[in-house]
Amino acid sequence: ETEINAIIYATGSIAISGKAKISGAVSSESNISMSDDVELEYDDDNIEEADFNGMCLPELEFELLADFHFDECRYTGAVGEVIDQTGNFPSSAHSGVNTNTIGQINRFAELTNSNHHIEIAKPIPLPEEFAISTWFKKPRSTSGSRYFVLGGMNGGGDLMYIDRENKWRWGVYNRSGATSGKYSFAKLSNEWHHLTLVYDDDETKLYIDGELVETIDRSVSGTLKYIGTSNDSVNDTGNEQGFRAPLDEFIVFEGELTEDDIA
Repeated sequence: ETEINAIIYATGSIAISGKAKISGAVSSESNISMSDDVELEYDDDNIEEADFNGMCLPELEFELLADFHFDECRYTGAVGEVIDQTGNFPSSAHSGVNTNTIGQINRFAELTNSNHHIEIAKPIPLPEEFAISTWFKKPRSTSGSRYFVLGGMNGGGDLMYIDRENKWRWGVYNRSGATSGKYSFAKLSNEWHHLTLVYDDDETKLYIDGELVETIDRSVSGTLKYIGTSNDSVNDTGNEQGFRAPLDEFIVFEGELTEDDIA
């Protein structure tokens, strides 16, 4: 007798024959057939408590505020066409932003000039502790503004900027001022990289490809309104500070992500 302690799932048909005992469940999007020798036991309590070889995720101490995949086929500038997977913060693409293929996961937001950006219709209220996660390719433009801004707060403040004239180092700006770090994005390859920013009280931690590279003593607060640019860029003609590089899977978390969460 074969004993299986698992949940069996398939998008196609499932056929089980022979003498077998299944402690779990069998689910299919098509047909399920079992021979008379198959014994199926199902217990709600056992399923809820099962770990399935350690594959169940631990309880997380943060929650998803917004989740933009940028997988839409195209953007036209229509309100709500940039989909937030949580359903709470529909957004729109401006100045000709479109998506393209071969992102880190499916399609990506193709930000190629200083005016390209995403505007969140109902800005996201950010808690005291929050985090930003995204895939990106490093900016490389040698023209236009020296600053490349990842995202902007309504009324002022930048999630992160990269300063071309300061050896491509990063920094954070809020209404009280700006603080630049020592880490330089110039050292990165031109491929996709993962970036995480963790904001806690008065400091910001920068993770690149899962590793903590620097912490600076400045944070931002308020409501997040722009992705791929700053408030100053949108509202001050001649001061364009667009990110000007590809972005994919832009996620906003409530709570402070730990190194284990990010790795």
